[in-house]
Amino acid sequence: MATRASVSQTRQSLEEANIVATQEHPSDARQRHLVLTKGGSVLIRRLKPLWQAMDAAALEVAAAAGDVVAALDRLDAVLTRQSMFERIVEKLPGNGADSRTPRKKS
Repeated sequence: MATRASVSQTRQSLEEANIVATQEHPSDARQRHLVLTKGGSVLIRRLKPLWQAMDAAALEVAAAAGDVVAALDRLDAVLTRQSMFERIVEKLPGNGADSRTPRKKS
């Protein structure tokens, strides 16, 4: 989640890099608008082929590997219900289900 501070820091970094400029809102002094500078526009034009290549490569990998995002979502849901740590501790001798059953005396 983006915090107000992180958004402000990102805005400041983009301004210092001459990628965006801040314009004040004409009727509300609390608002500011970010606009691309000429340098920002040039940067986007230069990076667009890279982004397109990255998208194409990611789609290719996803097609070859199956729906990786769905698999990761399922994995996340399983681990949200019970973490890997909890599962391991449960399997250790003396913990989990085996600790609830009485042991036979020899």
